[in-house]
Amino acid sequence: MPIKHLIFAGLTAASLLTGSCKHNQTELKLASEEKDSGLIITCSGYSMMEQEGQSEISAPVSGRIISVLAEIGKEIRAGQHVAVIENADFIVVQQEYLEARNLLDYYSQEYARQGDLTVENATSMKRMQSAKRDYQSAELKYKSLQKQLSVMGLNPDSLKAEDISALLPVRSIRSGMVSGIHIQHGSYVEKGEKLFDLVRKQSIIVKLLVPEDSYMQVHKGQKVDFRLVADSSILIRATVLSVSDVIDPASHTATIFARPMETDTRIIPGMSVNATIYTADQKE
Repeated sequence: MPIKHLIFAGLTAASLLTGSCKHNQTELKLASEEKDSGLIITCSGYSMMEQEGQSEISAPVSGRIISVLAEIGKEIRAGQHVAVIENADFIVVQQEYLEARNLLDYYSQEYARQGDLTVENATSMKRMQSAKRDYQSAELKYKSLQKQLSVMGLNPDSLKAEDISALLPVRSIRSGMVSGIHIQHGSYVEKGEKLFDLVRKQSIIVKLLVPEDSYMQVHKGQKVDFRLVADSSILIRATVLSVSDVIDPASHTATIFARPMETDTRIIPGMSVNATIYTADQKE
């Protein structure tokens, strides 16, 4: 190749390199200026589960725990069995209910029969009033026992003599995830005692620690980008959910919570993140 061509090629390469360096320096300068001007805030934190609608499942009756059917972190449905309680008193209540149901049927028929006889003047008013009193007493006892069984979680209408048992299944009255268990096999519980903690909804959020000198610039709804420390190639966009009104005197940081805009199954609770908060009104 002629010498003048080599010189020209060298000058061209040098020009391109110089142009690239200037372009990179310009980008770095703009980014630095943007950071210095307070348009963005860099911080770190970690992912966690946001828990909403906390509640509990309590023992409907006293007794000994025979079985624990729920696990921490597992979803349960409304009506699902979560434990089994044993108490011999359950047998007595079920027996009394079945007897009350039979008596109610008998007194109901007798009351109706006495009413018919009174119309035909074949019996005295006193007997009819006695039949009415017996029927009302039987009905009161029947409904009382029926309510007791319902509170215990049993279906009185489907109860039969062969179904009588000392075991009572405990059902959850709502759906959710089990976040705490306060019983174990063989333990004794009193009526109303807490058995399980339950949360109705969970979603991933990130907890960020913002330096004290940038705290006043952060507001709810601002855009946030964060990357996982475990895999910096994953970029997740989020929005500021809430801003703490307390500054930690030890770390001189404020706690910020941000919610990802989309669900990402790659994020699990406890993962470290590095984030950028955009304090400008709009982010391109």
